[in-house]
Amino acid sequence: MITDERRVGTGVTSEEHRALAFLANDPNGVTEAMLLAHGFAVSMLARLVVDGLVIARHEIGGPTMDVVRVKITNAGRSALR
Repeated sequence: MITDERRVGTGVTSEEHRALAFLANDPNGVTEAMLLAHGFAVSMLARLVVDGLVIARHEIGGPTMDVVRVKITNAGRSALR
């Protein structure tokens, strides 16, 4: 049973499309904190990672700061079309 807007097949929801479009504007990716500040849910971002539309990489931001940077993949760019 499908419980969100995601249709059967390869499509993305309108919110996932919005996140992919946001990520497509920055070739270096965007921090998870920035995505959360723009209202994207962690669970939705996790689905995009599992589906291979984005990658999330852990970076060291300094001695006391860890950063997760999220970047769109080629599959994610294709989903925008």
